[in-house]
Amino acid sequence: MTESREQVRARAEALADWHTELMEGLVELRERHGLTQDDVAKRMGVSQPAVSQLERAEANPTLLSVRRYALAVGARLRTEVISDLEPVHVAQPEGSRSWTTPRTVDSADVSWGRAVKDTVYT
Repeated sequence: MTESREQVRARAEALADWHTELMEGLVELRERHGLTQDDVAKRMGVSQPAVSQLERAEANPTLLSVRRYALAVGARLRTEVISDLEPVHVAQPEGSRSWTTPRTVDSADVSWGRAVKDTVYT
């Protein structure tokens, strides 16, 4: 599949928006749970400035860092990737628990019919 620069750029922007919304949701959850950045840093085994950097929209954390942050604030992430051709589901680890209050974050590149959906479970 060959994509134009505009199509790639639009998809990249949609993914960046998704990341921003995801991190905003996790920070909101941290605050709702009454946790400080220092509390989260101790739970993650990192410094408070590292947590501050992770929370900033311009940061480019690894998926592992985001998952560790989510765990530290009392959440887990479930990601679903949908391609143009067929859905690909990322399975939860065996024995993982279910949560009942999801907050869904969605971003989509409508021109390509692609969507990335992430649900933060609290």
